[in-house]
This record gives sequence, C-alpha cells and structure tokens, in this order.
Amino acid sequence: MTAQDITRALFKKFEDSKYMAANIYFFRSPKYNETDFLVLNKSGYLLDVEIKVSLQDYKKDFTKIHKHHVLKNRGYSEECPNRFYYAVPTNLITVDDLPEYAGLYYIDEAGFATKIKEAPLLHKGKIDCYERLCNKFYWGYREAQRYRDNDTYRELKSQVNNLFKTVAKLQEDNRVLRNSNMELISENRPCQKV
Repeated sequence: MTAQDITRALFKKFEDSKYMAANIYFFRSPKYNETDFLVLNKSGYLLDVEIKVSLQDYKKDFTKIHKHHVLKNRGYSEECPNRFYYAVPTNLITVDDLPEYAGLYYIDEAGFATKIKEAPLLHKGKIDCYERLCNKFYWGYREAQRYRDNDTYRELKSQVNNLFKTVAKLQEDNRVLRNSNMELISENRPCQKV
C-alpha cells in the first residue's frame, strides 16, 4: 500500500468535510512540517492526519521533535491542529503504539478508512483558516498557470505530442508491413501434398 492509496481512502472518508488538502504546509510554526492530510470539518476544527506506510516510516516521524512537542503540550491554535491522527495500513501499529495525543485510522486493502481510536481534542481554538487556505490555493494556482504559460513547457509539450504521433505512425507502419509480409509468405509457400 502506498501513501497515495491512503490519501485516496482519506478523501473518501472525509468527503463530507468543508475542506480537505493533501501535502500542505499550513500551521504557522516553521518547524511543524508538512501536513500529509488536512481536514477542516463542519464544526470548524482542523484535523491533521499523518500518513505512514511502514513501521520504519512511523518511527521516523518521532524525529520531528518540535512537532511532537507542540502536539504533546497541546499547542495553541495557530501552531497546532485540534486533533491529530495517524493513518496506516491495517494492523501496522496498534493503539498501544500511539502517543497519548494521537488517534488512529486503519486503511484496508479495499481502500476504506476505519477509525480505530478517536484523537483527543488538543485545544478548542478555531483558526480562521479561510484566508490562509485561499492564499495557499491561489498561489498554487498561480504557480500552475505560470508553469503552463512558460514557453519552454509549451515547447516540450509540443515535442512530446509529436513524439507520440511519430510512435503511433511507426506502430501502424509496422503492422501494415507485418501483414504484407505474411501475405507474401503465404503466396510464395509451396503447396503441400495432401
């Protein structure tokens, strides 16, 4: 199971939320690190879901000392989500492996997320995150537009399209040549006596 598989399962699980975003730098602390999956639920609380695909990956997360210090000490709203979860393949870790401030989702092979442990409410503060999310989405959009409008990008895209057309033409020519060779072989084959 990959991180993308888990992300897809989380998008399905939280589809009724106000907002969801994958791989986003959101919290104000410069040392909080990227959030794998961010959810703004209908009650206005932010959930941070950390995606882990292996036991080694899970253990490595605890080297992010500042982030876990903030979570353990229940931070303040600008620096910390309201709830913090891990999302892992089924049975990768158990509830006993979790820190006290974390909840747990299991993701099964069929792509369904099941809540195993509710994360405690770390604080009741609500971030007015609409402007922050809007800015992040806007700048992401602007970057995508800048990249799309880049002359080098357009030239490369044109070259790739031409390459695909050339490959398709060669495949068609090869098919025609193979068919005509088969016809020649069958015409020139001596008749077998019955």
